[in-house]
Amino acid sequence: MLAWPDDSISVRFWPPRLAAGIGCEADCATVDGFSAQIDRWSGFAARTETGLGTARSAGFRLRPVMVSGWIISSDRRGLAQGWAASPAALDTLRLMLRSVVVFP
Repeated sequence: MLAWPDDSISVRFWPPRLAAGIGCEADCATVDGFSAQIDRWSGFAARTETGLGTARSAGFRLRPVMVSGWIISSDRRGLAQGWAASPAALDTLRLMLRSVVVFP
């Protein structure tokens, strides 16, 4: 969970994106085979991106990655990030997110 906008410095765009945006300087992440889906976590619409990511600073190349973001209220947001050894494991991560429960 993120307190919004207090935690917005760690998330450059909303909803969050896998690939680095314009103005990326040191080590930009790149994503191949990108796709976006609309999911529902705890009753809230979420935008989820998946793809094969490469990031030198994180030490991986063409690894299955995902990011998902959803708005809970005007001052709270949900954020999930993950990476896996195989694309099928990303499906498991998305299935796990179905069990997220947000309390007011």
